[in-house]
Amino acid sequence: CNRETNQIVRIGSSSNLSASEHDKDVLNACLSLPSNTTLDNRTPIMPRSLVEWYYKNASNFLTSLNPRLNQSIVNQTCHDNFECIHDYLIRINSFTSEATASGLQSVQESRTALAEIPPTIDLMLPINITLLINNVNRNYSFDINIIAGDRTPIKSAHVTIHPFNKTENINNTGLSSIIVPMPNNANSSVEVLLTIQYGSNSTFQTYLDILACLCTNGGKCSVEERTTISDHYQLASCDCLPQYDGILCELDYDGCTSGSACKVNWDNETTCIPLNATDQLTQSRSYYCNGSCIKGYNSSVNGYTCDDIDECSLNSSLCGNGTCFNLIGSYTCDCPSGYRSYNETCIDIDECTEPDINGTFVRRCSDGELCRNTNGNYSCECSSIFNNNGTCTYNSSLCNSITSTTCIDSNGTILCINNTVKINGSCIAILDWCERTCHGFCEPVNNSYQCNCKISPGFEYSDTIKGCRPCRGPNYGYGCNESCRCVNGNCNRNATHENESCNCNLLYAPPFCIQLIDQCAINSPCNNATEDCATNPNNGTAICTCKLGYERNNVTGICTDIDECAMNVSNCNPESSTCNNTIGNYICDCKAGYQLNNVSCIDINECLNLTICVNYDNTYCANVKGLYECRCKHGYSVGGHITQAYQNILNTNDFCQPIDYSSYCENQCLLPATCNAAVGRCACPRSIFDFILSSDAINQTCQCPGHPFVNYISEKCISTNKPTWFLIYYLVRSSMKRLVSIESYLKDAVLNILTQINGLYKTTDIQINNTSRNSELQNNEGELFVGLNISLNATHRLQLVNEILQNTFLNANYNLTVRMIMNEKTGKIETFTEVQPHCKECEYEDRGVCSINSNDTCTCFSDFEGYLCRRLKVAKSTNWIIIVSVISAIAGLLLIISVSMCIFYIIGKRRHSKTKETKQSTDNRQFTIPRAHPPTMGTTSKDSICLNDLNRIINDGQSNDASDTHSSNSITTYNPIYRTNEDIQHTSLPSGPIPQTQMLGIADTLNSFPRDLINNPSGTASLFSDSHDIDEIEFVTDMLDDMIKDDDNMEDDFVEAINPNIIIPRSTT
Repeated sequence: CNRETNQIVRIGSSSNLSASEHDKDVLNACLSLPSNTTLDNRTPIMPRSLVEWYYKNASNFLTSLNPRLNQSIVNQTCHDNFECIHDYLIRINSFTSEATASGLQSVQESRTALAEIPPTIDLMLPINITLLINNVNRNYSFDINIIAGDRTPIKSAHVTIHPFNKTENINNTGLSSIIVPMPNNANSSVEVLLTIQYGSNSTFQTYLDILACLCTNGGKCSVEERTTISDHYQLASCDCLPQYDGILCELDYDGCTSGSACKVNWDNETTCIPLNATDQLTQSRSYYCNGSCIKGYNSSVNGYTCDDIDECSLNSSLCGNGTCFNLIGSYTCDCPSGYRSYNETCIDIDECTEPDINGTFVRRCSDGELCRNTNGNYSCECSSIFNNNGTCTYNSSLCNSITSTTCIDSNGTILCINNTVKINGSCIAILDWCERTCHGFCEPVNNSYQCNCKISPGFEYSDTIKGCRPCRGPNYGYGCNESCRCVNGNCNRNATHENESCNCNLLYAPPFCIQLIDQCAINSPCNNATEDCATNPNNGTAICTCKLGYERNNVTGICTDIDECAMNVSNCNPESSTCNNTIGNYICDCKAGYQLNNVSCIDINECLNLTICVNYDNTYCANVKGLYECRCKHGYSVGGHITQAYQNILNTNDFCQPIDYSSYCENQCLLPATCNAAVGRCACPRSIFDFILSSDAINQTCQCPGHPFVNYISEKCISTNKPTWFLIYYLVRSSMKRLVSIESYLKDAVLNILTQINGLYKTTDIQINNTSRNSELQNNEGELFVGLNISLNATHRLQLVNEILQNTFLNANYNLTVRMIMNEKTGKIETFTEVQPHCKECEYEDRGVCSINSNDTCTCFSDFEGYLCRRLKVAKSTNWIIIVSVISAIAGLLLIISVSMCIFYIIGKRRHSKTKETKQSTDNRQFTIPRAHPPTMGTTSKDSICLNDLNRIINDGQSNDASDTHSSNSITTYNPIYRTNEDIQHTSLPSGPIPQTQMLGIADTLNSFPRDLINNPSGTASLFSDSHDIDEIEFVTDMLDDMIKDDDNMEDDFVEAINPNIIIPRSTT
């Protein structure tokens, strides 16, 4: 009960009412509560007023109505947040209230954060830190300068040094020193994270990247080549001096690591001993060798290298009778003819008992001669018993004793005969001689024999043994001319092809004994179904291992299947797939909403199907893992509830409707402003009135342009006491030297224009005031309301606007914009910045559109015709029988009149032929009728409008044509009583002396015709639609024109015979 008014306002129980009904009851109760002033139920309670009223006056009262309105609950829910409290009091819903508070807080925090300018750091990154790796003090210090953003203070700043998690506070602004503990090796790193708290609650974080140069022992850093140790720590590479090594030049160079150190020409027992950096620098070497050089070499530099010995220079008789040639590590002897190489020297060949150097066994002397060896040669000496005066002639009869192979002369000398040679005191055949040292390889050649070692592969001739010996070293083939390439095996000297040249060691495969024999390929002992066979690289044996997906049973030794799914060792992602075990493997079956891509299940983007949510209006597709959602799109929510935005309605009966934000502007908008539920703010209706939203401390409303002199009344912007009004916005031109009061000049200019348009007016008929918009404009601009006590039609309003925009003074000093209602029916306010053509009248009046070819003519809508479409087109009669009858009657009447006029004409012609010129009395004025019709206007479809009927006017005195027209001449093609061009300069048509009695007679005759004929003139409009006497004259002249236009034989004098006061213009051509 309202104690002040005794008004009882019922509030139903919240348990029995819907939320909206309960809220309505509470609001009605609130509106009825007493206050310091009389409460107007039409005045809404503003949100802040509602909250203040709750805490000051109504907390206990509302708690008694609903326990959830208790202050402790409100405070616990909203934590003094005004917007949350307001929403809670209205809705009694903690979820929506907290959402409102959270949303507004987020917006506020975002606005604050966006307005804050982050600090800047005066520090070149990355930080180049140079610190020798062997320095005991590993702390490095550098300066950093922090500069606060514009109007954004810094609260605190510190650095965190990882991996020590050490925190150093530094100055908020200005210079600060940061000490960084640098690593003492090339594998560790340090990272510095800078954190700055600034503004209201903003955080700026960045890592201070470090490029470390830790080179020592004279090494130089190369920053172009760097190694990344961690994300924010890099290490520059080091170019070390020759005697140092290591990533940071921290090690002495170990020359023994070189593959050739103490290896080249040193025996196998030699060891390499490295030198330290100091000795390397003084001795110009990095190691020395402890051992002996191989034959042919010696170490001349204290055990560093083995150099070749020049044996030939050391011993000039080394090759005996031959020439010595030094070789790398040895020498060779070039023996002359008669000598052969033996034991690294040249010895004489005993030609008498030795074969040639090429292995040819030749008998040197004939029968009866003795062979004598000499150095490098031999000679044949004839036996004395066969010497006959210097000629040696064998005669067997002279022998003391003779056999098949020997002859003993008188001196007891044994002579070999019959192609035998003396070897070791016995005469033997040449073949036997060859076979003694070259058994199995002797071949006859030109009565001799040659030791041909190339008969069989694997042998070569040796002049030492005078026979064939097996190939020496890695050689094979015929004559031992091919070299073996065996790696893990021996050379097969008897081979004739390289694929057979090696006898491979066990487990290695020919031809070159490089690869181990693949026991798995030859005879695998493994179970091919469950085991993989691999060859042991050490001994070539087969190794059996369980295949992937199998494991060996410790008891049976058999490879059995692994259940990867049960053991949870599969690579299946449980979110997107299901693991299914198979023999020796497993498969990942993709769940619904996923598809297989290579070996993994990836989410299917259902939203690529643009029509997938087509059955849910106002939604968009949102792809989520394994499925998709049809969510309410921006501006829509489930049921229009503000808390249900972007919700998923897939497979539900919910609908996405425009979000209702009306709670944000409820009871705050006064008509014509309304609470726009789409944006939650007061808004003006979209209309032709160009409303301006206006606010005060409590409400918002919409004002008409020209406020406060123009107000919104009956759905129009109306000035209550000024039938015609317009607005002028002006901007003073920069060329204007001094400001002139535009109001006074404008009033005079408007008064002059009105006087030209329609009579005399006084300055009191014009009211000029500043609009309320002036307070928003600059000093050199303004907006004026101009109200007139007179009512102007569209023609006059357009002329008024054009005259203002053409005013020389105004346009020289101001940029003008005129806003005016041109059509009172619609009330639409038009805006003008330049002079408009005359044809705009028909557009503003909604009667037609401007013609394409002319600005002074219009294309009329179907219901209008005439000049500027000013006249309503009269509908044609549907009773064609009556029309035909009327036309026939008129034709008969005209025929009778024509005969009478002919008779009258003849009589009058004779009577006045001589005085025709003098009859044109200066006291009487003549009316001139044109010979041509005005142009026919085009039409378009448009609704009809009313047009006043033609009325008969009776005036005392003669009728005068006062229309604004051009005078006619003999070649005029337009009816002079029609306005052909509404220029600013007009020429009045001279009035014609049509007597009143005759004018009335013609009018009476015409008025006796059916009105539908009279109301269908030729298609043009007079200058003033309300000038009835001019309408009558127009119709009469048109009728007379129609009577004669199609008769080429009728003389112009015929018409003049009707009335001497009418003159038909003659063509001058």
